[in-house]
Amino acid sequence: MNIFLHKLNAHGKFDHLLTRLDSLFDEALECIGEKLPLDEINIDVVISEGNFVIPEFGFSGYSSSSEQIMLFFDLNNDNLNTALNTEFIPSLGHEIHHCFRHKGVGYGDTLREALISEGLACHFETELRNGDIPFYANAINQDMIDVLHSRMLSETANLNYDHNAWFFGTEPDAIPLHAGYTLGYYIVSNYINKTGTPASQLWNVSASEFFDVTSL
Repeated sequence: MNIFLHKLNAHGKFDHLLTRLDSLFDEALECIGEKLPLDEINIDVVISEGNFVIPEFGFSGYSSSSEQIMLFFDLNNDNLNTALNTEFIPSLGHEIHHCFRHKGVGYGDTLREALISEGLACHFETELRNGDIPFYANAINQDMIDVLHSRMLSETANLNYDHNAWFFGTEPDAIPLHAGYTLGYYIVSNYINKTGTPASQLWNVSASEFFDVTSL
């Protein structure tokens, strides 16, 4: 297994977290490795200071390829210290699931592909959380899910969809915050319920198969 943790700490701001992060990282790989074949992938995980984080956690992750994960920490966020204990492992699992998907069928360029990639990663988090759904995958009610599902179908192949609006709430009057994560989670839920296959085994399944098999 070649998954390495790199902490950008020339400024010394992470000094008080170094030992803790190493311990959490080792624990995370052990937990995630029980569900994903980590010996088949090579990833550099880079921890850096940053402000674009999940406020409730004080940190966030981003994976742009099969080989790199960026974890951004807001060291001034009051939730960071507590959230690390509960959220670091599932959050890293979310991004590693993305890496596997990048390695296989790819994250995707269309809205429906992004919905499946994020829905799968949130479901994998749920596996790591012993069945607890992350709050951003349970952020809207069924009526809004139905409305946004219909809207999604109208722009299913749009390569210029607004990712930030669907997932990060930049157009809250039209699409609520975290709506994309929740809609993706529910679409994937229907597939999992019908096939009995967990997200940890679905990282290389194309988005089209989820829509062929399921409906809301």
